Amino acid sequence: MNNNYDYSDDAYDRDRKCKSITKTPIEISTPIKIEPIVKVGRITKECGKPEIRWDTEKKSDCNRACEFVIKQTIYVEIPICYDVETDIGESYVDCK
Repeated sequence: MNNNYDYSDDAYDRDRKCKSITKTPIEISTPIKIEPIVKVGRITKECGKPEIRWDTEKKSDCNRACEFVIKQTIYVEIPICYDVETDIGESYVDCK
């Protein structure tokens, strides 16, 4: 317990008459249960336009074998819904 005295106007008046201050510990508790809820929606995809990229160093030597890269971007949408369920129990006060 902190034994510091409060000398503000509430605790100590101008005529030097002290008022009584009492501190009492009180324990207050409330049980809380939190349950997360996560739902995944319908997943969709969208394909971008494919690109062909030639290896520019070997493109002129395409008599026998040519080297190239096919690149395509795919966009994926994943809708996610977040929620939480909360249950607050009965509060408890314990005056010591």
